[in-house]
Amino acid sequence: MLAPWAEGMLPLGIILVLVTGMGGLPSGVQHLFYGKPKAVGVDYWDRYLGKRDAELTASAAAQK
Repeated sequence: MLAPWAEGMLPLGIILVLVTGMGGLPSGVQHLFYGKPKAVGVDYWDRYLGKRDAELTASAAAQK
């Protein structure tokens, strides 16, 4: 007979694996399809700065 605390470890382990798996599954799929994690919290300003930086680096590369 198992100790009472040991009997609760199996359901706890199952719940832990399922919750962790459901949290990691979208990240894994995103990484599989796109090769990088999804950008979280990117708004208009972040996209504007990314476009500006790309233009600046392109113009700097053209000047060389």
